[in-house]
Amino acid sequence: MMNLDVEGARLVLTARKHTDDENREPEHLVDGKYRPYGEQERWAHVEPSILAEVVAEHGSLEAADRAYEAEDGKQYDAWKRGDWWHVGVRVGAALHVRLTGAAKDLVFEDFESESIWGIESNSEAEYFVESAEEMAAELRHRLVTEYALPQALVDAAELVLELEKERTL
Repeated sequence: MMNLDVEGARLVLTARKHTDDENREPEHLVDGKYRPYGEQERWAHVEPSILAEVVAEHGSLEAADRAYEAEDGKQYDAWKRGDWWHVGVRVGAALHVRLTGAAKDLVFEDFESESIWGIESNSEAEYFVESAEEMAAELRHRLVTEYALPQALVDAAELVLELEKERTL
């Protein structure tokens, strides 16, 4: 039996943006038509302070509904033209282990990743970063609780953001 000594280990989390192959119709539609607005229950979940802001900005909930409907129409038309599409952010983990005397690290990447899908491709860059950070936090937790990696190793893990270019799965 050969005895292998570990010289060091590091964990790298990588966030990547992927094209959503399904690119479903935006949620703004019901049966191919713009979602109807103006239904009272539509506003039932909104906090009173937010409702007051909406009314102050638009004059009434009905006027806000019309403004949002027009904005949704523009967004849907842009989707039909191919100006935007749905993407996802996936965060994966790779464990790099250096054995004493080895020239290269052994790399283990067989960890389940965390992901979020249905993001509009034209979203602000900060939203992609926030999404990646949230997914990384969830993955860090799972690496400790499900894979039993040492907390110190997981805490020291670098998060590499590769969000500029989309990839297909």
